[in-house]
Amino acid sequence: KFIVHLVRAIMTDHESPPTKRVKLSEDDKQVDSEQSYSPYYSANLLFILDSVLSDDNVDKIALKEDEICRIQQFKQLEVTTQQLFIRLFLRKHQWILVTKIKYPKIANDLKPILDTLVQSGFLQDESRLNELPVVLDLMPVEGLKALCKNFKISFPSSKQKAADALLKNSNSYKPIFGSCKSASSILLTKAKSQLGSCVRVADDIRQALHKVVLLFSIPTLAFEDMSEPQSVIYRLLQVNIGSVVFPSYRVLVSRPLFESSDHYDRFYEAYCAEQALLSAAEMKSDKEVKDIMENTLKKFHSILGVKFKPHPTVSIDLTQTAQPKPDTGIKRNEDGSLFKSYCDGTVYTRMLSSCVEHLEKCRLYEQANEILRTLLSQSIYCVSSRGRWWERLALNLDQHLKKYNESVNVIVQAVSDPAVRPSRRLSLLQRAQRLSKHVKTVANNKIRRLPDIDFADAPVKEVKSKMLPCRETGVKSHFILCDGEDATSIFLSVESLAITHYKKTEGWTHALHAEGSTFATVHGLIFWDIVFGAEVPDVFRNAFQAGPLDYFSNQFYMNRKELVDSHLGWISSASSEELTGLVSQVWDNHFGEHCVGVSWDLFTNKDDLLALVSAMGSKLLGCICEEFARDNHLGRAGLPDLTLWKSSDNSCKFVEVKGPNDKLSQKQILWLDKLISWGCSVEVCKIKCNYS
Repeated sequence: KFIVHLVRAIMTDHESPPTKRVKLSEDDKQVDSEQSYSPYYSANLLFILDSVLSDDNVDKIALKEDEICRIQQFKQLEVTTQQLFIRLFLRKHQWILVTKIKYPKIANDLKPILDTLVQSGFLQDESRLNELPVVLDLMPVEGLKALCKNFKISFPSSKQKAADALLKNSNSYKPIFGSCKSASSILLTKAKSQLGSCVRVADDIRQALHKVVLLFSIPTLAFEDMSEPQSVIYRLLQVNIGSVVFPSYRVLVSRPLFESSDHYDRFYEAYCAEQALLSAAEMKSDKEVKDIMENTLKKFHSILGVKFKPHPTVSIDLTQTAQPKPDTGIKRNEDGSLFKSYCDGTVYTRMLSSCVEHLEKCRLYEQANEILRTLLSQSIYCVSSRGRWWERLALNLDQHLKKYNESVNVIVQAVSDPAVRPSRRLSLLQRAQRLSKHVKTVANNKIRRLPDIDFADAPVKEVKSKMLPCRETGVKSHFILCDGEDATSIFLSVESLAITHYKKTEGWTHALHAEGSTFATVHGLIFWDIVFGAEVPDVFRNAFQAGPLDYFSNQFYMNRKELVDSHLGWISSASSEELTGLVSQVWDNHFGEHCVGVSWDLFTNKDDLLALVSAMGSKLLGCICEEFARDNHLGRAGLPDLTLWKSSDNSCKFVEVKGPNDKLSQKQILWLDKLISWGCSVEVCKIKCNYS
């Protein structure tokens, strides 16, 4: 019923939430029937505009006066004019034939409304359309046939080929005399005469509205991609009809995200460039990716205030890392933390990291290394990624470029970098051990001086099975489970096979294949009141956040240190009844709310969850919650595949499952070591098999 309700709401331009109505006189009924209807797309966009432009909103400072003035002009338009413009604004930004614009719920005849929008400058008409390829792309097949006939070109088999033939023909003829029109100009004139009326949303109002929507949705970007107007308006529709419910929390905003409109403009420019890069990479447009990459490097160097031209053999001095220029829009809180996610430098850093991946796929390792050195030359943006950058640089030098000595030097520098996380440090140390076979005495001496690798080995259990042969790359292997000669064969994934084995041979009654989601859900429920109840300024900025802005940073702990430490102390000494009581209460009060970390559908019922909490016990739960509170984002990667538990003896077990030829990753090794140190029962299940 809910799905039917949701689809019906979208298909019928769902009305805004019902409000209390007063009894109207007969004279007012007709006026009310014309004005009360407010489609969801119109009501929600106007809600966004009112929220951002409110005098109480400190983030309003990010917008320029002319942008605010333009939006106010839009809000003064007639209701039907607003609705039609919003419809066009939410479509892809391109020229649209007027004959293809049909919204009978707004008006049967849209021409007067379109004329009003063109006259007021909110839309551009065909008089502003001067790009011949765009005109030809808009034309129907019959129009292209007429043009081909006019220019004595045989019509090809498709519309695109016809447009290409016309373009080629127009470019091949140039006027003998300068005063004569070119063939392209003549073709454009004839094509537009056949095309008819078309419109496009004006750039200024489109950008102003997009900047407002982005400013409204920025607090949600840490949890989900909700920056495009269509996504934001649809999410508000889900809230309106009750399909998405956000947790309750207090919004405390003490300062704006951006100090000025100039700072927001730089962020917005970087954000649009990032979207263009992602689109170009998805379309595999190497030339466009290269152009964006070069422009990004220029912008990044400008932010750092240095002319940095790295050379593959140049070593990076960690004590002399570049710092951004003073006027970069980075805001410092009183405690010294940074709003780095909302400045152009962070966005360009992410873009350059993506460019490294693109260059490596193209086997341009020298260029990739130059960008990696550029990224490592600073220690202000995306600091948590430094370990990955060091690791890629060492790998490229070792595996692809065979520059073993340089790779060793990079590893030595990386290990001394305090920003490198334990899993990355372990990977680098393991590479150094392998490099010892390829380098000479001097480099070997450097390797010997590196820290030793020391971690506990988890016990290994082998499970034998038959595997279905599969030669396709990227397809997960499947295994055959058969209890007897006459039994029906069942095809299982490697994790499902392991679960079946543990339930059958060891008597585990409950099993989850959810990796870190199991731990994150338990932590989220136990820490609910601290996540959503602690009154920390600026981490909740509107009513549509799945979590606080600092949730995935180490500032989460620092901003709530006293509360977190007190709660961890309570967890460590709490009884099983107290822990299950807390989790049960949170489950009952908040089930289904759209929040970060908690996967409500992970457990089939509350009793299974409570049994797991009881089996984990206070000591393990305290260790898990402390780990997640200190590092909620990067800390959860590498957790075991399976969580097993049973109520009969109140026990639990964590299992990492590996198929044939699979190996433990560095993050998995470290998590197994950590769980063993906490006294947990852990195991590595290796599937040994023969092809069926």
